[in-house]
Amino acid sequence: MKHEYFIRKFTWIFLFLTCIIIIAHTDPLPNDDYLHASGNRILDDQGNEAWLTGINWYGFETHINVAQGLTDRNYKDILNITAELGFNVLRIPLSLDIVYKWSQGNGVSPTDVNTTVNPEFTGKTSLFIFEAIITHCKNIGLKVILDIHNVMPGQNEHPLWYDGSHPVSQWLAAWRYLATRYKNDDTVIAMDLKNEPHGNPYKTSDFAKWDGSSDQNNFRKACEDASSAILGINPGLLVLVEGIEVYPEEGFTWETAGEYNFDHNWWGGNLRGAGDYPVNIGSYQNQLIYSPHDYGPGVYSQPWFEGSFNKDTLLNDVWRPNWFYLHEQNTAPLLIGEWGGPLEGDNLTWMNAIRDFIKEHRLNHTFWCLNRSSIGTEGIFTGGNWESIDQDKMNFLKPAMWRDTEGKFVGLDHQLVLACHKPDYMDTHTNITLVNGGSIITPEPTPEPTPVPTSYYYGGMKVLYKCGDTNSSTSQIKPQFNIVNTGDETITIGGLTVHYYYTKTGVMQEVFNVDYAPMGSSGITGTFYDGYMEIGFTGSTGTLSPSGGETGEIQLRINRTNHEPYDQTDDYSFDPSKDTYEEWDHILLFLDGELVWGIPPGGATPAPTPAPTQVPTETPGSTPEQTGEPSPTIGGPSQMQGDVNSDNSIDIVDALLIAQYYVGYTLKTFNPLVADVNNDDEIDIVDALLVAQYYVGILPGLGD
Repeated sequence: MKHEYFIRKFTWIFLFLTCIIIIAHTDPLPNDDYLHASGNRILDDQGNEAWLTGINWYGFETHINVAQGLTDRNYKDILNITAELGFNVLRIPLSLDIVYKWSQGNGVSPTDVNTTVNPEFTGKTSLFIFEAIITHCKNIGLKVILDIHNVMPGQNEHPLWYDGSHPVSQWLAAWRYLATRYKNDDTVIAMDLKNEPHGNPYKTSDFAKWDGSSDQNNFRKACEDASSAILGINPGLLVLVEGIEVYPEEGFTWETAGEYNFDHNWWGGNLRGAGDYPVNIGSYQNQLIYSPHDYGPGVYSQPWFEGSFNKDTLLNDVWRPNWFYLHEQNTAPLLIGEWGGPLEGDNLTWMNAIRDFIKEHRLNHTFWCLNRSSIGTEGIFTGGNWESIDQDKMNFLKPAMWRDTEGKFVGLDHQLVLACHKPDYMDTHTNITLVNGGSIITPEPTPEPTPVPTSYYYGGMKVLYKCGDTNSSTSQIKPQFNIVNTGDETITIGGLTVHYYYTKTGVMQEVFNVDYAPMGSSGITGTFYDGYMEIGFTGSTGTLSPSGGETGEIQLRINRTNHEPYDQTDDYSFDPSKDTYEEWDHILLFLDGELVWGIPPGGATPAPTPAPTQVPTETPGSTPEQTGEPSPTIGGPSQMQGDVNSDNSIDIVDALLIAQYYVGYTLKTFNPLVADVNNDDEIDIVDALLVAQYYVGILPGLGD
């Protein structure tokens, strides 16, 4: 009888999941962030111009088979900082070998992952890590360009997109696989077909050429074939076509040109052939972007750097004849896929010239690179452990990054604002909270100011505050408060939220702790937002009786994961004079979302709560200075396999969420790191069914 009960219940669950999938397939959430070309500009679906100003993060194309830096920092930390710095798109290089292995069910083992700082990747494959990166980019509004960088890991010298062990058919199959995998996810907006094809017929038998033939090494023809394969699966993607290295001088062909009858440029930078033999992808032509690469004398001393040079000489000698003519003739948009280098000597002269040229013509670009150990170019991250940002380089880059008229950076996502929290390199007057939606929003006329009230005390609730650490410079912010019900109705504590305002500088993650609370620390939650901490209460924390009921003393603590000090001097909610509990209206109290106590900064009614920054748990080895009840893990995702909504239980809701994720729904609460319950590096309907079977007792466990 028990077995029959399980079968009946599982059958109901299976039918229910099937209905959800049918509904999801017929009415998916819109993927509204895809882009297209119009002349030499990139536009969004609403016809607004989009300016892609991004950066490269390499590693998956190397022998380590994973993004570099995961030995030193958590992957979310690196991505958060990337978005916080204002980059709106991330170019990720891959090898053909790793993508093809992924497509064949081999997740590939990474070699350089520190599971102390990335515990979610313990025992996981490169494909799993790649998926986690894409998912977090989605969560923070950071778009992605995928680039097949080389054929075999680390072999950047090979000039072509195929070799003896990896035929052209495998390259095309790899692109079909990637296009299919991200068909329902507009986080991935573009495919860079092959990084820096190159070669000179007088120096090597393997070389990339550009003409009207059907030869296997004709990069133009290869790009047409790959574009058709990709866009036949997802017509919303942009396809990026790079240049080659040499092209026959005027009057010569590949067959008649002698050794000295070729025009040369950087690998991937010679697009002269696109004028004679443009890439033709038929009805998909408005998805085509030409993507040259350009570098300075710090990488290699090219002939055009001999003697003195400037922006005008570079334009006439290199940029216009090789690729800028495509912009001038309104043929297609340009995206400079790689440029960068040290800010010194002649290289600085070139860096200033191309940065100003990019800004002047609003050319799309992805800077090289995030990685601290990039030889010859250096990266945005510096230090032996990726612990700091090159502020000089970020200040240099800022003029060539998409910002509105108020200096706010602009993201490419129409639903999410790019995650930004005023990193240290920015001038103090510059607000980098990003404009939502991939287009500049004209602000509404400023209304007449409302007089600032002296208090928001409505007679029913109040907050008593005590400063737990009165030092202006401190590694731990310690607000303490007591909420009092002075009204004549019983108040449910679970309906209360508190806002404590402080100055958030830098890019390090923060930790929230409850050092003491009468109702127990497990009943209190903390969520970080830009400029304040929101403290909430669970439904199990009880009530406040009328006319004097109080929560009692609640002691909190905020610190950075690296314990760098805060400067509390100008913090709105900080008052070092309050060493005993006193009423303090610079701490806001809400009841069921309505403000009932406190004056917001500036006196204005607070804006609706934005999407939170995930709150990490306390770092291993750190010790609270105060004693009390143990601090719980607050705000972080569950690590329980199958518990995708992080409610510390595995049930039918988790199965439904996995099914919805599989068919392309955008989910507000979903932890993909615990969704792959059968460990096959795919999150699909099989995982949903396994969770359902576990829920009804057919399976004894998950993730084995």
